[in-house]
Amino acid sequence: MKLEATKLQVFLYSFANMIDDIGIDDAVKKGEAILKELGGEKVDIVPLETTDESLINDLTLIEVTDEFIFIYQRKSSEILRFARNGKFLNKIGRKGQGPGEYTYIGGLQIDESKSEVYAITTANGVLVYGFEGTFKRQI
Repeated sequence: MKLEATKLQVFLYSFANMIDDIGIDDAVKKGEAILKELGGEKVDIVPLETTDESLINDLTLIEVTDEFIFIYQRKSSEILRFARNGKFLNKIGRKGQGPGEYTYIGGLQIDESKSEVYAITTANGVLVYGFEGTFKRQI
């Protein structure tokens, strides 16, 4: 069963706080119980690789696919792509006011079959990027 994105985001925030408060082992046990209540089946803990380029300071949106984890953070206006094993792969798009750039992203959609990220922006409609990070088109 697939969780609604909002429930998953709330769970991720709560789970991160539980780890800080009670430790990883107890947080996993408690997290599994909470996830079952939300309609999920199991908890996968994926430590995300920390590099100078992949520091997360404000997790605003998260999209998880079969192969990747995409994170948008509002403060730095960055979309980060990680492999499901947590390895940082690349940044996608960039903040700005030029062609293919965004000032704020209100939503993300992922089409894994086309290897495309759809950034729903407030000013430029939907901007489409390839998984490698390059701008493809505006919808």
